[in-house]
Order: sequence, then C-alpha cells, then structure tokens
Amino acid sequence: AVEQPYPNLVDAAVAQVNLEEWVDVEVPSIGEPAGIRDLQLGDRVQKTGRTTEHTRGVVETVGAQVQVDYGAGSGTATFDDQLVIRADAGEFSAPGDSGSAVFGEDAFLGGLLFAGGEGITIVNRIAHVVSLLGIRL
Repeated sequence: AVEQPYPNLVDAAVAQVNLEEWVDVEVPSIGEPAGIRDLQLGDRVQKTGRTTEHTRGVVETVGAQVQVDYGAGSGTATFDDQLVIRADAGEFSAPGDSGSAVFGEDAFLGGLLFAGGEGITIVNRIAHVVSLLGIRL
C-alpha cells in the first residue's frame, strides 16, 4: 500500500461564476443559507437534491473514515473525518444527489453530499470544503 502524504477529506468539484445575476443562492424547500457551521452528532439535517428532492435526516456519525468504491478502473478511496447521515424515512440521498448542500434545520450550511448506499449518506464537512477548495458563501 502506498502511504498518502495527507488524508482525503473532500470529494467535490468547483466552478467559477462569470455573471453573478445568474446565481440564485436560495435552495428550494430550504431558503437562503443562514451561514456556515459545523454539524454535530445528533443534529437534524436537510437537503434538496436532484433525485430525491427535499429530504430530512440526522447526523448519525461524526469523524467517520469511509471507503468509497468508484467502480472498475477507478478503485476505492478512503476519506477521513466525514459525516454519516441517516434519513428520517426512506433514503436521504440517491445517485444524482451528489454535490447537494446539507443544512441544519436552522438553514446553516454544514456539509457537501458526495456518496451513499445501504441506507446512509456520506457528507464532507463544510469546513474542509471551504478550506481546501477556497470557496465562499
């Protein structure tokens, strides 16, 4: 095994806004983000995604180390310090929801959805996303 020089903390993509008038910060069924904060164990959360639309759940695990299988030819990657979300009912996410912002019930942005399966959803901590990718809200 090859030792990594630093842990994988984020699986995300970035884009640059060219025309600010094309950007709407309001999230369907959630509203405008109230700010950014760390999500904690037991926090109630929500997201609006392309596939499952608006769903609610709870932070079941913090600081999780997870392995994500990216399929044939891409292999498996290990991610540290992730959040694990479990839905209130059904699934919190499904394929096509990746990249969805995850908010607390108070509309504070707390994570970025990137993987899931078997009833759980894996979320990058927003502090890592902001720090590593240099984004701003």
